[in-house]
Amino acid sequence: DMSDATFLASRPSEDAALLLEVRNAIARFLDVPHVKVHRDLRLFDDLHIDKLSPAFHFYVVDSVLATRKVIPQRFGLSVTGLNSIDDLSQAILELEYSEDF
Repeated sequence: DMSDATFLASRPSEDAALLLEVRNAIARFLDVPHVKVHRDLRLFDDLHIDKLSPAFHFYVVDSVLATRKVIPQRFGLSVTGLNSIDDLSQAILELEYSEDF
């Protein structure tokens, strides 16, 4: 099990709150305690999100955006290049500030 503090301490992050929100959303999607979702989790190799897509994208991204009080709109998110929770968090952050969003 990995505490929030240990999860965040493994690498610096621009937005620690977003990273924890993504972690919690992944845990809810997988129906596991959030302490089981580690920072070094590989989205394709460990979670096989390519087989869980688009349900994974919709649930995780939409729930994170909702917690950040972003008005839900249509969005496109490519999994290409998203290998880690950090990558996914950064892609969500970019969605938030995208003019097309």
